[in-house]
Amino acid sequence: GSPSPTAHDPADWATLRASAHAVLDASLDKLEAASEGRVWTPVPDDLKEALRAPVPPEDGLAHGELCERLLALLPYGAGNTHPRFFGWVHGSGSPGGVLPELVGAAMNANCGGRDHVGIYVKRQVL
Repeated sequence: GSPSPTAHDPADWATLRASAHAVLDASLDKLEAASEGRVWTPVPDDLKEALRAPVPPEDGLAHGELCERLLALLPYGAGNTHPRFFGWVHGSGSPGGVLPELVGAAMNANCGGRDHVGIYVKRQVL
């Protein structure tokens, strides 16, 4: 039969909320400290190897393990959030972009048609 409409919902919304807050806090901490340290940090071999492994199991990961994996990625971006970044042309990454991306991901909008807010935002921006 078909899965229930809530089959992909977390069993524990409070744990998901706490995990989301932890990841958001860590992401904002990274942006706040962007001017400290190196402009760019190479991805360590052990992380590259871990990312070559098969994707997580079909039933996903526990929130704690998922958060650990996500947080492990933060130090190894393109460097464009650092004020001393000079390189190819692309956006600087900014705290102002975090919240819209979060809302966009939660909405999972498809701007290919119909009548929903994503289409109007896209038209306004473009």
